[in-house]
Parts: sequence; C-alpha cells; structure tokens
Amino acid sequence: MTNFLLFTAGLAALVFGANLLVRGAGKLALSFGISPLVVGLTVVAFGTSAPEVAVSVSAALAGQADGETSAAVRTRVEAAQALQRFAENWQLPVANAFRFQDTFDNHHPLYAGDVGLGINPKLAARIREADLLLVLGARLGEATTGSYTLIDAPLPKQKLVHVHASAEELGRVYHPTLAICATMNAAARSLEVLTAPPQVAWEPWAAAAQADYRANIDPANGGVVLPGLVDMPEVMDVVRRLLPADAVLTNGAGNFASWLHRFHPYHGLAKGHKTQLAPTNGAMGYGVPAGIGAAIVQPGRTVFTIAGDGDFMMNGQELATAVQFGAKTIILLVNNGTYGPIR
Repeated sequence: MTNFLLFTAGLAALVFGANLLVRGAGKLALSFGISPLVVGLTVVAFGTSAPEVAVSVSAALAGQADGETSAAVRTRVEAAQALQRFAENWQLPVANAFRFQDTFDNHHPLYAGDVGLGINPKLAARIREADLLLVLGARLGEATTGSYTLIDAPLPKQKLVHVHASAEELGRVYHPTLAICATMNAAARSLEVLTAPPQVAWEPWAAAAQADYRANIDPANGGVVLPGLVDMPEVMDVVRRLLPADAVLTNGAGNFASWLHRFHPYHGLAKGHKTQLAPTNGAMGYGVPAGIGAAIVQPGRTVFTIAGDGDFMMNGQELATAVQFGAKTIILLVNNGTYGPIR
C-alpha cells in the first residue's frame, strides 16, 4: 500500500511539475521575444535526455562491483565462447544478425559476415543456397531477412532450426523445421557438447565464405572509386588499425552507419568485451548518448562513435553530459548535408 501511495504521489508531482515547466518556459520565452517553439524543443530535449543521464550516472556509480551485472556479462561471454567452440567443432560458417556484429568474432576464420542492411551479395547467395539454417536468437525480421527475400515465407526451402528465448517469435513469420525455445546460453552450452565427425564435407565451403567476407571489407572496395574527396572505406580502415581490440563502437540510424557495418571487423564477445552498441529498431540519435554512457561506465576503454549530420543533431546536446562527467569519446561526424533517411 505504501509503494502504491508513493507511486501515485510521484506521478502527480511529475504531471504537475511538467505543466509548470512548460507554462513557465513559454511565458519566459515570450518575455524575451523568443519563439515558444524553440523553448519547447529545448524542454523536450532535456526531458528525453535526462533519463539517459540518470541511467548513465547510476551505472557509473554501480560500476563493475554490481554482482548481478557482472554475472550477466560473464554469462554472455561464456555463451559466446561456447558458440565459438561449437562452430569450430563442426567447421560451420557463422554470420551475425543485424547490429549484433560482435556476437561472433569477426576475426575468426569461420566468420562469414553480417546478415543485415547492405548484406554482401555473395553471403546472401550462400544463405539462399544453403540446405540448413541454424538461427540462434535472431528474430528473422525485415532487416535480417533482406525484407523477407533471403528466406521464403512462411515455408523456407531450407531446413530451418530456429532457437529463441521467446516462444512468441518461433513460427511467427517462418515455420521452422525445428523450433526450440531456449536462452542463448543454454542453447550454446548444449550445442558445444555435440560430437562432430572427424571430417565434414562443407569445410571448403566455409573457407570460401570467409574469403568472400575478407574481400568485401577490403578498403580497395573491389576497385570501385567513390565520388567526392572523402574515401570512407579508407577512413574505416584507419579506424580499424588505430582502435584497440576492446574499443566500444556506437552508432545511431542512417546511411552513414553502413560504412562501419561493412568495413569494420568487430572483436567478439568471446574475447571478454562487448564492442558494438547500435539500435536494431532504427533509432536515430542513439550513438552519441550510447558512447557517452559507455565512457562513463568504463572510462578505461576507448569509445568511438560514428554519426550522420541529422543523427548527431538529435542528441548532440549530450556532449554537455560528457563534459560534466568527464566522459571521453571520439565522434566521427559524416556530414553530407542531405538528411538522406529523413527525406
């Protein structure tokens, strides 16, 4: 009963305080001859950013001493290591889902690329030609299926084994040959103990998939020369060479992110660190606050953010948070002046 009363009182204070804030801001703007719209946008920016600041500060104060957080991170790392051992035992080519590119180490000889927007055409062809797809944790939504063109719906021509922690996702779009409701940790631990034969027929196929991936991230870009003065494949190659292996890379949504997704090989969770923070739901403005939050929580790691001009404008004010809390990040601003995805 006490918690309910506290919740009700807090909600009432929030509504009343927000009303006073908006009214006061509007009157103050008029008295200074400023458009209420400008002040309104400022209020909205503060309102949307304040929760992020609160969460970042809370995480920073908790640090790695939080037993529950440390256990969760350790479980994910161990699951990634178990998945890697399973792939090695069976010599299976592995592709990461859209913006889960650090799940399986991109430097591993069995890595075949990412299945997302701007997928390598050769990888897309391999998925279409495969006789078996083992899907672990991916929702098989629009981004990961090439707008539902990589896999026939609702009945795939390939044998499909779909493992997901949510029963609602299994069979929602595709009817799998085998559906397994399990956490990724449980699935990976179960798969790694399966006994593989001494030799597998698809080992050369897996090696060819890896070669395709390496060719696709080559900054030479297959000899294609891009227009303009900025060579983005070369820029991404410089980023790859200079960033440490445990660096955190963040981005929001926009065409600019495709450069990072295609040309940067992410170090995987199996090495003990999460290295990619990116929104799978297409949220613009995510990269800057995510990078600042990461720098606050783990100040010893290098944080790199890539942002477009429109993407940066949505949460650029978070640089004030970075200054306030001493968070050091590197931000690469890709400004083509077109606001492409918005248009």
